[in-house]
Amino acid sequence: MKKLVLSALLLSSPFAAAGGAGQPPAKTLQLTAPVGTAVSYQTTTKVRVQLGDVTVTARPGAEMNQETLDQTRDEIRQGFSQSMQNMTQTSTGQATYRVTGRDAAGNVTLVSTTTQSVPQAGPLTMTVTTRITPQGQVKITAVKADSSDPQVRAVLSKFTPEQFNALTGNSESAGWLYGIPLTPGHSSTKVQTADFQKYMGGLLSSLPGAEQLNLKSSPLKLQDTTTYNGLNPQGLYALTTTTSQVGSWQVSLGQPGSDGAFEMEVNNVTGKTSQLYRRDGLPASQVTSMTMPIRLTLTVDDQVVSFVMNMQQEITLKQK
Repeated sequence: MKKLVLSALLLSSPFAAAGGAGQPPAKTLQLTAPVGTAVSYQTTTKVRVQLGDVTVTARPGAEMNQETLDQTRDEIRQGFSQSMQNMTQTSTGQATYRVTGRDAAGNVTLVSTTTQSVPQAGPLTMTVTTRITPQGQVKITAVKADSSDPQVRAVLSKFTPEQFNALTGNSESAGWLYGIPLTPGHSSTKVQTADFQKYMGGLLSSLPGAEQLNLKSSPLKLQDTTTYNGLNPQGLYALTTTTSQVGSWQVSLGQPGSDGAFEMEVNNVTGKTSQLYRRDGLPASQVTSMTMPIRLTLTVDDQVVSFVMNMQQEITLKQK
């Protein structure tokens, strides 16, 4: 399930690549590409996971000898050293972006189709339709997902536009940079809030016994500061975004302290994205690197296991 959620997050990100047209610079970044414009790209996603500290204690009220606790800790470390301690997974994908409409008010309809290869799930294909206003507001209006795996396909079919808008915080840009002033050196800062309670609740509702999972999630808040650096030598708009986390993000399943309870806490997400946009407002390239330390706590057989997983992610795109 963790891989599925991660894949959905990756697929809902705005990746694209293309060349630029010779148009005079706009005052703000806008999507002016003509209806019918279609661009294809190749994406590469690298995820590296490293195991941090591991602690095992007795559940409050339970009697466990230290030898048993130490044995559990050593087994966890050994298991990770064999499979995940320095695990690096690389997956490739492709994406196509199409400008399919523009109404009298200047609102643009953009349809993105992304195919990502996910371990143990096969290719995942997701088509997202968004509406972009002249002011740079972005809203997802339709979502369609498919997979060669029947079980994964059944879960993906539960996704709704409302859940994806909750995930992006239904913010002014939802990950895009439209509306950013094109003044060299100008920086814009915003905080995006992702409602994972609503998003993951809808995702898990299709699973057997979902009503017993007792999912609780605080919002994930990320602060993005984007700086316009001017035109690069190829005449493309160059922008840099730095990302930092605001507050703590906590997710729990089950009853706290009970057998099978699961807790996740993330406190220091950081990232940097270098982007090039072409003159008609479609992205030309994007390189994103992000670091996320994740603390997981599980209660199993009167033992409370807590460990840190440090996840590093790099996503690049390249025009075909």
